[in-house]
Amino acid sequence: MHNNHDDVILDSVGSTYGQIARAKLSPPRAAGEGDDGIAATVAAAFGYNRLDLASLPDGANLGLSCGNPIGVASIKEGDTVVDLGSGGGMDVLLAASKVGPSGHVIGLDMSQDMLSLAIRNATSAGYSEPQVSFKHCILSNLPLLDNSVDLVISNCVLNLLPTTQKPIVWKEIARILKPEGKVVISDVLAKKPPSEEMKKDLARWVGCIAGASLVQECEDYLRAAGLTAFQLVPTGADLSVWANVPGLNPPNCQQPAESTSCCKACTPTMSTLEDEKDFQRPLSDDINEYVGSYIIMAVRSPN
Repeated sequence: MHNNHDDVILDSVGSTYGQIARAKLSPPRAAGEGDDGIAATVAAAFGYNRLDLASLPDGANLGLSCGNPIGVASIKEGDTVVDLGSGGGMDVLLAASKVGPSGHVIGLDMSQDMLSLAIRNATSAGYSEPQVSFKHCILSNLPLLDNSVDLVISNCVLNLLPTTQKPIVWKEIARILKPEGKVVISDVLAKKPPSEEMKKDLARWVGCIAGASLVQECEDYLRAAGLTAFQLVPTGADLSVWANVPGLNPPNCQQPAESTSCCKACTPTMSTLEDEKDFQRPLSDDINEYVGSYIIMAVRSPN
């Protein structure tokens, strides 16, 4: 059961990223007004190959990554792979090319708009069920069978979850993994505990700061879930890449930008959800001060 604080966070995350998806589902804009170049710049900064990015349908890469789990995971033909918070489908499509026709890649997302965008992109790329499928869910209740998945991936999503849900999600990950199944997740982790004021600021929840776990907290979640051989490896990536890309967030934005990074959201504080005050300024200065990009790897025990 969620408390009101959790519901506010989930509603804000769903609303913000739903709007990003709807912008991509809208009719194409005039030449020169697109943001695919921005998204490609962000993804390339986190290790994606530009040729791979160029092969994706428009809107699959939304510039929401903070790492590249596909580049680290050893995906094999025939694998069953699950992507938590699959967004526009970028990592799902890249994984699908590796698992082949005998494999399965399942994208899970809480935003129906994101799922609609991802399904459109998968169809455009020539994929269909059962090789590629998408499901609507909250990540604390995965609609998958026990012991059914070879690999779980995710990209800059778990930090967006309320703190109370994080250990539940890790236990769900362990539940669906086959014995010796693997987790390879890109996420941001906190360099220092957030202040109470920051934890009440939705701009920094949706912006991948306030909800980031400390490294020790994440290790505790993994251990409690029964995952083993875990490694939390800092990538050293500069998260201010978004601030250096012109147009990523318009100045003095009053609503979530159509093209934004998970770490550069523009959303109201919890207090403004009730009184509908203006949205806060885009985040920029404090990203690297508070959080860093990590690759989180773990294995489910063989029994």
